[in-house]
Amino acid sequence: MITILAMNCFSLRIGSTFLLVLFLAGCAVESDVAEVRLDLTGVEVSSSVSDLSAVLSKAVDKKGRLIPDGLASVRDRLDSQLKKMAISGPTATPEMYPTDESRWAYWYNARAAWSMKLADLAGLPPARCQPRAREKVFLLDGCDMSLEKIDSILQDAARRSGDFRLAACAPGAWVD
Repeated sequence: MITILAMNCFSLRIGSTFLLVLFLAGCAVESDVAEVRLDLTGVEVSSSVSDLSAVLSKAVDKKGRLIPDGLASVRDRLDSQLKKMAISGPTATPEMYPTDESRWAYWYNARAAWSMKLADLAGLPPARCQPRAREKVFLLDGCDMSLEKIDSILQDAARRSGDFRLAACAPGAWVD
C-alpha cells in the first residue's frame, strides 16, 4: 500500500509502497541560482523513495517544520533521491508509475524533496518567502521542472480526477 501522509492535510492509502509527503511552499532566501543541476554520473533508474523517507525522518519535526541541522546531516541522502528522480518518473519511466495514484505520489514526493533542496541551497533557516524560488529550474522526470510546474501538474490532476484533496494539499495550487 502507498500511504500518503500529508501533514495537516489528509491521509490516503493508494498502492504498494510506503510514501511520506512534506509540504514546503518553496519559501527561502533568494539566491542567485536560477537553475540547479546535479551530477547524474552513475545514477540508475529507480522508483524507491527510501532516501526521501530517511531525509524526512531527520529533517522534519512532528509538526512538519524543517529542521536545518537535521537536513544538513542527511544532505547526501536528499541528493541521492533527487538524482534518482531526475531520470525516473511518470514521463521518463512510465512503466514504473502505471496508475494515477503512483504518479500523484511521485509528484508530491518530488515537490517535497526539491523544496528542501532549494531551501538548503538558499541558506537555512528561510528568512522570507521569495516567489521566485518556485520558478527555479531543475531536472526532474527527464525534463526541466520547477516547483511551480509541479503545482500545476497536481492542479491538473485534481481537475481531471475530481479529487479536491490533490489540489488542496499542493502548496502553490488552488481550488476553483
